[in-house]
Amino acid sequence: MHDQHKYRIGDSILRLDQIRRGAALCSLTTFIVKQYGHLYLNEELSDVTIVVEGVKFPAHRFILAKRSEYFKIMFEIGMIESTTNHIEIHETSFGSFRCVLKWIYTGILDFSLLSDDFEVLRLAHMYQITELVNYFIDYFKVEFEN
Repeated sequence: MHDQHKYRIGDSILRLDQIRRGAALCSLTTFIVKQYGHLYLNEELSDVTIVVEGVKFPAHRFILAKRSEYFKIMFEIGMIESTTNHIEIHETSFGSFRCVLKWIYTGILDFSLLSDDFEVLRLAHMYQITELVNYFIDYFKVEFEN
């Protein structure tokens, strides 16, 4: 018998059985990006600056750690980035990083900003952002089927 108790996650109301089956993941992501999306490239309460090809991106450790296992581990294990407010990234272009950062904050992937789909996918994989990797897999399936 399904539990008929309902729970609010963001704007969605879900039954406990839906939450147990994972239906809440999308709603929870939607809730997070609605709450924090306005902080994308916003220096308000920013506690870290990420520099890619000389371009500075204000960011928030909490949001990065919540949305990326890579950043979570970086900030937790005592790497130099966990004690400084400055992170240099050399393994990508600023445009590809900007696309990933925008997705972290807003859940939006702006294809007009993409110069290299596979580079953004590589970054999503490297930064351990499973949801974004899965999004790209679905996107490529549709593109290659057409």
